[in-house]
Amino acid sequence: MDISLISSLYRAAAYMPSFFDAARTVESEVREAGYSIEFVIVANDAQPGERALIDAFMQSVPTARVLHVERESLYASWNRGIEAAAGSVIGFWNADDVRYSGAMLDAVARARGGHMFVDYRLDLEYPDGRRRVVPYGTPTRERHMQRMSVGPFFMFTPELYRRVGPFDPRFRVFGDWDWVLRAMPYTDLRLSDELGGRFVLHGSNLSASGSPRQYVEHNIVCLLHGLLESITPAPPDEMRDALAQWADELHLAPDLEARLIGEGAHERFVVWAAERAAKTKALARSEVWRAPIRRLIDRLRLRRFLRAIRLVGSPDTPR
Repeated sequence: MDISLISSLYRAAAYMPSFFDAARTVESEVREAGYSIEFVIVANDAQPGERALIDAFMQSVPTARVLHVERESLYASWNRGIEAAAGSVIGFWNADDVRYSGAMLDAVARARGGHMFVDYRLDLEYPDGRRRVVPYGTPTRERHMQRMSVGPFFMFTPELYRRVGPFDPRFRVFGDWDWVLRAMPYTDLRLSDELGGRFVLHGSNLSASGSPRQYVEHNIVCLLHGLLESITPAPPDEMRDALAQWADELHLAPDLEARLIGEGAHERFVVWAAERAAKTKALARSEVWRAPIRRLIDRLRLRRFLRAIRLVGSPDTPR
């Protein structure tokens, strides 16, 4: 088997019809290119309607398999799917995204060349339907250690998984960032020019929800990997619960513990979160007028000239 794609599904009925249609298309494209592909569906507490959709997909794609489980964390499902996978490269497919087959074939070629990990640019779709291509981050060790800089379409080999070990099932949001940091000693983190897929920014995305758990897990990753300068304020009650989950691995200095969960921690988080929200809102407002200008520049083919005089960046540069 060349390619294994793992999908953890939980209450995903709204996305399943388009997701399974896209998977059928990818299966056909990969097969026509002379490669083999399998789909490992980890169905968390699937409801009758979801089971019917999954069964229909399995009947139409012979290499699809389903693992029915009680509800578990995303990363526990990923580990379960990896253990069942047979591909020479492995990737994940969230039901609300669309993956492109070209990146998968690229991953197979890279694996045959000895590369164990590759990340891909993404086709970002905004809630209003606007789209732009962005690299998810330059593949430098420093950038990956500052923040989550790996996109949703990365692929890796079973050998890398064996070396790094499983994803930590205690995470709900940033288990992939933790795993990538653990993978760094074993492989180069390469970024391909291929498009990995379309990421639809609909407001409920796991890593873009702005939930308290997101801030907490960001800090947990920073603590586990010694990135103390990147720690931010977080809701102290949730932070305290998370620290208890990782109590065997984490031993905080008294000043850091006081900063995160001591007196005044809640107030510090409220102020910091408000400032962060204001910056995000300002960026969203600026995007309203910047997007049409970018489209006009590209339509008139002025970008190369304007980039030469440093008035604009590459069309792939995140803004």
